[in-house]
Amino acid sequence: MAAIKDVAKLANVAVGTVSRYLNNPDSLTPAYRERVREAIETLNYQPSRLAQAMRTKRTNMIALVVPEMQNQFYIELYNAIRISCYEHAYIPIMYTMEAGPKMLSHLFTGNGAAQIDGIILAFMDDPIAAQLIENNDHKTPFILM
Repeated sequence: MAAIKDVAKLANVAVGTVSRYLNNPDSLTPAYRERVREAIETLNYQPSRLAQAMRTKRTNMIALVVPEMQNQFYIELYNAIRISCYEHAYIPIMYTMEAGPKMLSHLFTGNGAAQIDGIILAFMDDPIAAQLIENNDHKTPFILM
């Protein structure tokens, strides 16, 4: 698997130039853009999601929390969210309340909150969700449905 330094070497540019191409290609001259694009294509380079997450502090993962998976509504909801996430380069992860309230608490606090960029709670009348929302330190954005 090719690394960013391999792309830079093949394109005869600095690693920072490849990084700029990946994050803001319009900041490069057309000649540099073309060289980097060709090198990426030749090497079939794919940026490391792990390296990006470490650098940006974003994982591009969204948690969807539903009461249970037996209800067809929640399956269709997940499918619609999955399609939208794909279009915006996010990864949806589905959790159910079947695992109990500790799982939800983990999503809102500690290491769990650091691993996701947002939470969709697909229920509003659950007292556990209300308690978590009150205790949320608001570091992880969430949506109530």
